[in-house]
Amino acid sequence: MAMGGGRLTKRIAAAMTLAQSGGHVTAAAELRAIRAELGSAPSYELAAAEYVRGVTAHHASDADEALDAVDSCLAIARAIDEPGWEANALPIRVINLARSGRGGDTVTDLVAAENALSKTTDPGLASWAHTGLGYAYDVLRMFELCVPHYEIAAASDADVLDLAEVPAIDRLNLSETHLRWAHELERLGDPTYAEEIKVRLASAEHWAREAEQVIVDDKSQEFWRLTARLWLAAARTFADPAQAVAELEDCRDDISKLGETERLAIAGAYLARGLAAEGKVEAATAAADRALDDLIPLADPSTVVLVLQTRSELAARTGELGAVAGLAYAR
Repeated sequence: MAMGGGRLTKRIAAAMTLAQSGGHVTAAAELRAIRAELGSAPSYELAAAEYVRGVTAHHASDADEALDAVDSCLAIARAIDEPGWEANALPIRVINLARSGRGGDTVTDLVAAENALSKTTDPGLASWAHTGLGYAYDVLRMFELCVPHYEIAAASDADVLDLAEVPAIDRLNLSETHLRWAHELERLGDPTYAEEIKVRLASAEHWAREAEQVIVDDKSQEFWRLTARLWLAAARTFADPAQAVAELEDCRDDISKLGETERLAIAGAYLARGLAAEGKVEAATAAADRALDDLIPLADPSTVVLVLQTRSELAARTGELGAVAGLAYAR
């Protein structure tokens, strides 16, 4: 069983593109209409619509809606006997429970998702599931488990909805994870990690450049082109702060014109780090304060840590009361 190429499939695909590039409000409205047209009978298309509803709610920081979509997608997956949809839905649950600070049986869900992935014969769903599981491990900051899944997805040319942006997204995911991994090591304050941090930043730069090579020349793909610029500049923040700052300022301005997206706070945090590397502490502090304001309600934990750590480091640098002790405690 697979997606047809009809009108509803194209609309589901368009909603997926919108949801991931700042247009989650429009995508949610379209998905309500699509689900009404599909009705309640379990089908591959309805599973896809419910999955995309989960992705859309995730980007809207609406964990309750995302979890409801997961439950619906799981029920449909079992009704049509397609474990690939289970493998895709379960990571959304793991991610949204983690982002909203709720409990949950994360290990059971991850094991079940890995098991379902091993059972599906649908190459598109398998590729998507590798991306979903990679993201779940990334959100849990289990980067060693994340990267292999992302690499498998990047090596695949299968896709459920034939989305033009998938090859770029797969590579941008790898770039972002290496950035997060580098920051996680840096945050520990242990100089023995210096070389590994350089390796992670080089990998982030490599995958962002790889993404640039596969981004389709179409107006609908500008979000991904902007993301590649952002990750490249972030990876070069300390190696070439002046150039990184100029690029990050442009990226932040461009991102601010999009719908609500987590990347705005990320751009601000890396801009603050670049300005600090240039010795412009006052401007860096202002950028870090703005990044705090720009955090979306349910940002990924690594994003929250990046923003808070950046602001705390600047506070320690300027002698704010308790900042040094707070950083030591965080480590």
